[in-house]
Amino acid sequence: MDAFKNIGGDENTLFDGEVILRIVESGASLSSASSRCLRLLIQLHVKTPSSKELLVRLTDEQDPFTLYTCVVRDDDYISLRQHQGLLIDFAAFPHKFVELVRNCIQENQTNSPRFVLVLKCSGESGGLSSLEVVEVNIFKHLCHLALTLAPASTQHQLTYLAECCKTLKAKLASKERESYENEQQLKQQIRHMQDIIAKTSNEAQEMRMKLEQESALSSEKLTQLLHQEKDKFLKVPI
Repeated sequence: MDAFKNIGGDENTLFDGEVILRIVESGASLSSASSRCLRLLIQLHVKTPSSKELLVRLTDEQDPFTLYTCVVRDDDYISLRQHQGLLIDFAAFPHKFVELVRNCIQENQTNSPRFVLVLKCSGESGGLSSLEVVEVNIFKHLCHLALTLAPASTQHQLTYLAECCKTLKAKLASKERESYENEQQLKQQIRHMQDIIAKTSNEAQEMRMKLEQESALSSEKLTQLLHQEKDKFLKVPI
């Protein structure tokens, strides 16, 4: 198992998301572990039809300098399988590993998770760490799988930082585009409201003029009627 290098061939992302890890410092136990949310990437790289590599990468979106990687190749897995007593072959390993990760995520939502992801850190600067899938029960903490993670090389760190910058730039462009579209939509809504207000104001003005005309006409008719009644009254013999 080696640290990640630039790998050619097809990439198949099996998992890419945030996970809760129990962080165990050097010499400490799981019971004293702290929790930390990191992003886990699991990719299957197909170099040739007969050669595949599994990339496991841990990163922290809040700290771009946090970068742990591991690559498990076909020949690496033979030793890993023998050493850890795994029962599956390499063809099934990537998907079974993802199943374990998803099981840990689901268990983490319970009060007493039975499966947890553990990151055992080396006490040395730049030392190796271990990503483990651990089953917790009343008898013991049973490690089902342990993968050795190495801090990224300077070149890989720079490559990853460039990817982060590219991603941030794309997000910024997307936010700017979204902001511009929202601004245009808001301006359109304002123009629409202004049109409605202007139309309503004109209709109100027309209605007011109409009412004033009708009121004036009614007043004139009433005045004429009063004059007529007055004339009739004056013509009545006393």
